[in-house]
Amino acid sequence: FGPKLVDAILETRTLNQKLLAGFQEAINLPRTIMSSFDLSAPFRQGLMLLSHPKAFGKNFIEMFKMFGSEKVFKATMENISKMPEYELMKAGRLAITDVGRFMGTREEAFAASWAEKIPILKYGIKASNRAYTGFLNKMRADVFSDIIRGARAAGKDISKTSELIQDIAGFVNAASGRGKRLLGIDLNKYGPALNGLFFSPRLMASRFHFLNPINYVKADPIIRKEMLKSLFTVVGSGLTVLGLADAAGI
Repeated sequence: FGPKLVDAILETRTLNQKLLAGFQEAINLPRTIMSSFDLSAPFRQGLMLLSHPKAFGKNFIEMFKMFGSEKVFKATMENISKMPEYELMKAGRLAITDVGRFMGTREEAFAASWAEKIPILKYGIKASNRAYTGFLNKMRADVFSDIIRGARAAGKDISKTSELIQDIAGFVNAASGRGKRLLGIDLNKYGPALNGLFFSPRLMASRFHFLNPINYVKADPIIRKEMLKSLFTVVGSGLTVLGLADAAGI
């Protein structure tokens, strides 16, 4: 939506809603500033997607381009909307976040839009937000599309109303740090407030998802395979790094 429409919508909020939004912005502000300038999306929220190395490597390079250019970021978001699986992404509720003023649709590391009004720092914060958001969105779209193509080849029902579409989107969301429930709390509703009080509640929820054996038992075989691949890739990568560090005497 254009900025004028967004401003018009935000002006219709009640006083209590505006005060709550201001409180959420204030408590998320320090974290947004701290999350900037380090380009940490690939090995923070995107860690579990190392199991798709081709997409990971390609989008890792694109992330730096998005950091330097808003035009590249917008082109990336537009390309996602043109992907053949885009309608299935929407049907499955794949998390495609943005850099706008609505806190609930931003990545939790950059929840506070107020940070982008700070003199001088705002340019780096905006660039960091573009890179972080763009990398994760494109990774989600690419991995989702890869799994959809595999499911189609296996003869699975991948219509918009199929349960498998929801499960695939849920897996990709969880693998990219976009968990939906933590200790029974709906993060879609309370995430912005909790994000300022706790360190990355959605990310914590997503990691717990992979540590819960029940999720592996209940999952469709295609999703179970992807979950195990993600888990073993991360564990294997970690052991490799530790082995190299030990060999180097670190």
